[in-house]
Amino acid sequence: MTMSAQFTIAILLPLLAVVAATISCQPSPRTHEGVDAKDDYGDAAVDSDVDKYDNNDNSFVILNGGGSKPKILALHGGGGNGADFSQQRGVRDLAAALPQYEFVFANAPEAGGLWLRDPPSKAQPTTDPDWASNSVSYLDRVIAEHGPFYGLIAYSQGTPMALIYLAHAPANTFQKVALFNGYAPTTHQGLLATIDHAAPFSTDTLVFSGANDVFASASPGLAARFQSPVEIKSRTAGHHLPYASDGTFSRIVSFFQAEVADGEPAPQTTKASTTAADSNEDP
Repeated sequence: MTMSAQFTIAILLPLLAVVAATISCQPSPRTHEGVDAKDDYGDAAVDSDVDKYDNNDNSFVILNGGGSKPKILALHGGGGNGADFSQQRGVRDLAAALPQYEFVFANAPEAGGLWLRDPPSKAQPTTDPDWASNSVSYLDRVIAEHGPFYGLIAYSQGTPMALIYLAHAPANTFQKVALFNGYAPTTHQGLLATIDHAAPFSTDTLVFSGANDVFASASPGLAARFQSPVEIKSRTAGHHLPYASDGTFSRIVSFFQAEVADGEPAPQTTKASTTAADSNEDP
């Protein structure tokens, strides 16, 4: 080996060691409330019919945009974002079945795509009733600047955020609420007390769970916070919204097409078809 080659290796080896140490110290993806940091079960690409808007905090995604359609606000899962959520297969199927609605996908304002920052540990829940104040203020701005919203859909960690916001917002802020694959914020006792003080909520509400979802057993705790919820459980779904092929899908579409409790008619379109029998749904 020449003297020049030895000199080059002597310089490169320490640099390579620094690079290797830096890579090994990178944090692994965080998990929130027992699920992966990214709740992304859909296609990676954003199709051409998705419009991006800027709400001065960060961009958010619109499906079925255009005209003066009633709007549905969508809250993604913990560690995700509105763009990811809009690309989930079940979300795309739902938006396609409800073209009379414009779906607006908000982005959680906390670091890491969270609506609720994690507690110190599962064994040490938070007690601060204002733990979600940043997310509440963000949703206040979204609704003030881009509302009104006819409906609200929430997924995974978005569901406890939906409960928190319903406890905060004026009555009739939403005519319809649909909660998917979610849970009550039991690791945030201050927030849970605020929710339970305002509950049971009278808003027309659907609570969906999948038999193969890690949070399936938490669904009754969500439903208990509402006066007359529609509870739907798929025998086949995991931690995702039901697909059009799921036997429960037509009931979810019908929920948004039905009149609200006070008799106000919902926007109508032709009934969505489903390719599976209702036998996929638990009785």
